[in-house]
Amino acid sequence: MQQFLEFYHKTLLQLDDQSAGEEDEIKKLNDRQEALKSQINQYGATAEVNRRKTCREMTITVHVADGQIDVALEVSYLI
Repeated sequence: MQQFLEFYHKTLLQLDDQSAGEEDEIKKLNDRQEALKSQINQYGATAEVNRRKTCREMTITVHVADGQIDVALEVSYLI
């Protein structure tokens, strides 16, 4: 009976140590996840602002008609 209790106690100690290690690892992973989410939000917002600035397309269309002359001019560019 004593051997069983010692074995049981030793097993419980090992499980407690393992659980504590896993909890520490989970805490580290959660902290890392929050840091990455923060970086994604920061860089994502910056990228979105930059994308808005550089992806505008301007188009100018001019159509001139006079008698037998008919000119259509279209210019597109990105700003």
